[in-house]
Amino acid sequence: MIGTSKRSENFTIFLAAFINSLGGIGIDLYAPSIPAIGRALHTSQAVMLSTITVFLVAYALGQLFFGLFSDTKGRKPAVLTGLFAFIVGSVLATQAHRIETLMIARALQGFAIGSCQVVARAMLVDNFKGDRFRVAIIYLSLAFGLGPVIAPYIGGLVEDSVGWRWNFAIYCFYGFTVLLFVLFGMRESLDVSKRQTPRYALLGYGEILSSREFLLSVILLGGSFSAFLMWNILGPYLIQVK
Repeated sequence: MIGTSKRSENFTIFLAAFINSLGGIGIDLYAPSIPAIGRALHTSQAVMLSTITVFLVAYALGQLFFGLFSDTKGRKPAVLTGLFAFIVGSVLATQAHRIETLMIARALQGFAIGSCQVVARAMLVDNFKGDRFRVAIIYLSLAFGLGPVIAPYIGGLVEDSVGWRWNFAIYCFYGFTVLLFVLFGMRESLDVSKRQTPRYALLGYGEILSSREFLLSVILLGGSFSAFLMWNILGPYLIQVK
């Protein structure tokens, strides 16, 4: 019984990390293809960089939406909805022949990944406490952090071998794989008795945003992460152009 419980805990940590990893490749897999996509769609460098901006704005909004969704309807429905939307956005991107279509696809991908970020962390909060929780968070962060390391290399190889559209096909395949794991392996971790009404959840947002410590932490972490993103944005141009 103890062994079964341990295996269940380990699988929960693996699944949360697997879900979270999708966010880690959200920008970096297709980043090496940005210059090539711009040439194919006859679009300027500035407009192509806006595909990252659109993704990040939608990503932020998606976390707010799916955070509310997961607190009221449950973790599993929230992440399944997000993963389905991510797959739709990925398929749309593979068929993009105009920059407007690609922008919509990237916005949908970013919004959908918000569900992965929210639910992956919520799963750990629901299931673990103390030292076990801290260890699980390390694995969660590691899964996300490996994306920016590995994904650009893979994306560059794909771009060079078969073209940029296949990077979005990989997004689709990866998202579908995660969806299958969630569909058949994830157990709902938010008890019905603990689910909140939308009004109560929104009041919680207000309380959080009124916290001076929280806002200062967001500014500090946001500034640090923006510096990290500079390579994702500028790197492909430095390599391919310079």
